[in-house]
Order: sequence, then C-alpha cells, then structure tokens
Amino acid sequence: MAQLNGFKIKISWLGADHTYVTSSDGYIWPCWGRSAGGKLISSGQGSSARANCLSQNDSHAGIVYGVTGVCHQTSNRILSPAGITVSSASGYWASVLLYGVYGTHSAPALIEWEIRKANCSRISGDRAIALPVRSAALAAASKPVAPQSAEERNFLDKINEMHASHVKTMTVRGMGEIKHPDFLARELDIMADYKLGKAKDPKQIKSLQSIQADALKEKDELVLALNNRKINGKEYAGKVNDLLVTLLNKCSKNVSEDHYGKLFDVKPGAEFGIVDPKIMAKLHR
Repeated sequence: MAQLNGFKIKISWLGADHTYVTSSDGYIWPCWGRSAGGKLISSGQGSSARANCLSQNDSHAGIVYGVTGVCHQTSNRILSPAGITVSSASGYWASVLLYGVYGTHSAPALIEWEIRKANCSRISGDRAIALPVRSAALAAASKPVAPQSAEERNFLDKINEMHASHVKTMTVRGMGEIKHPDFLARELDIMADYKLGKAKDPKQIKSLQSIQADALKEKDELVLALNNRKINGKEYAGKVNDLLVTLLNKCSKNVSEDHYGKLFDVKPGAEFGIVDPKIMAKLHR
C-alpha cells in the first residue's frame, strides 16, 4: 500500500487554506490549485491506484467547483482509500457546513459519488511503476503528523453509513422529492456528535440545521443564476463567500462561543472565503 498525503497551503487573501494530495509512489493531485510547498496535515495507507481512479478527471474527483465543493471536498474524495481527510485545514469545517465532507449536498451529487466509489472499488494496489518523488516533496511528506483519532474515524464511518443507507432506499421518483439540505443536515448532526459529544444540545443543532437549510436555498438560487449567466464566476464566488460569512454569523448567535469554536474551528465574526474567485473566473468566463 502507498502512503496518501493531504497538504494545506495558506491562501492569505482568501482566508481558508487550499488543500492538495500526493502519494508516496509519485502521484500528485493539485485539487484545483497549487500542488507543492504545503504543510502535511494527514497521512494514511491506501491504494494510490484507487485514489487516482477517484480523482478523474484532472484531479477534480467529480466535484463541480464552487457548486458541489471546493478543494477540501476534492481532497477528501481522493484520500478516501486511506480513510482520512484534510480536516485540520483552515476553513474546512465551514466548507463542510455548505458542501458536506465529500460534496454530497444533493441526491444527484450523492449518487455520483457512490457510483464513482463503486466503479473504483474494483481497482486495488498502487502505481504500476512508481515515479521518483522530488526531495523537497519527499521531505515534506516524511514529517510526522498526528494520527487520526478513533473519534474522527467513527465520525467518517457514520457519514459513509448515512450515505449508503440513503442510496439503498432511493428511487428515481424519490430523488426529485429529496431537498438539498437533507443530507447536509444529517451530516451536521453527526458532526455535532463528534465535536461536542455529550455537551451537544439537540435544540441548538436543530436551529443550526434550519439556518443551514435557508443558506442552501440561497446558494441554489446563485447556482441557477450562474448557469443562466446572470452572474459570472467571480461574482458567484463573492456571493457564496458572503453567504457563508452570514451563515456562520447566524450560527454563532444560536450556540455558545465555546460550542461555536468547537464546531467550526473559527472565531465568531471572522471573515474569510472558501470559493476562489480566480478559479471560478476561469471556469465561467
């Protein structure tokens, strides 16, 4: 088995970190951005061949940038053979609030991810011929990183089980009846179990789910405007980033400061973006 590595790079003007993935046998997956000079934040054993299958095309892993996810969700999909994520990247938990762990914010997105995993499950092992890894990249990937906790592993297992159970019960008719917030509301509830434990207040989480649902409806409207060319990519990125800041500010008023910090790893009032307007401008000219 190869070693799969998740890296983060601070994007000062955006606020959130960019993430990318490499493997010990020479694969490099940029995940929409830079793919060198980052800090190692997660590492685990997994099939690099399967990771590469999941990454297609162009290391985008089926994610529609800014719509179903950003680099965080893309990296998580590629790292899934090792059962790890880029959860310590700045802005990560805020992006999960809007896109989920794997970019499964809707029935079609969830189905696409499950089919992608099923197709790639037939692939095992690593790169047939390992490529040499540059000394700088090798040194970066060899630095010690905190092992994944049992609690985070349990969290990811529950997310995957929730996805699988949805897929098993879905029908063609039912897909059209499922609202976008459904999946992410459940992920938020599982996230609260993981982050807050026994201190979790179901009523508070329900209020956060309601705020999340309203934000996702607004995001759907922005996606529609983007697809209809009523706004361009750069404008879309700015509006989604503003929407996220508003969403987080509303969340901060419905839970204690301590719980807010534990849930989202950001301070109340902090402003940052997770959708890169430069990438969106290239994709939607």
